[in-house]
Amino acid sequence: MDWYGLACAYAAGHGNLLVPRSYTAPNGKKLGRWIERQRAAFHGRGTCRITEEQVRLLDGIGMAWQLETRTPWDRWLALCGEYRRLYGSLNTAKKTVYRGAALGEWLSVQRRPKRREKLTPAQLGQLRELGIL
Repeated sequence: MDWYGLACAYAAGHGNLLVPRSYTAPNGKKLGRWIERQRAAFHGRGTCRITEEQVRLLDGIGMAWQLETRTPWDRWLALCGEYRRLYGSLNTAKKTVYRGAALGEWLSVQRRPKRREKLTPAQLGQLRELGIL
């Protein structure tokens, strides 16, 4: 229940449970990793187990069980554009959350060479146009 309490606090403060993987709660616990393990358990992966009651509780505070549905590519690009116009650059800390989205984490992933190999030429061009690459 301690972890669930941390998840409740995050959801109340951010309006969602789209916790970045690297997020650490104020008490030092790695909430992002715990949320990741709950998702894996829900899908029958990993070593953790999750009960129906735990699923019900997490559903009640807005758990996103499928990350693929989190934020579409075009939305990320729009967020990047807004952020850059507002702050002058996209040089963010990895833990930066903007408008409820883990923008710093997303930018970090896009800049990784292995990630770039999986992007289309059009996507690479969009990242370059925004100054991400």
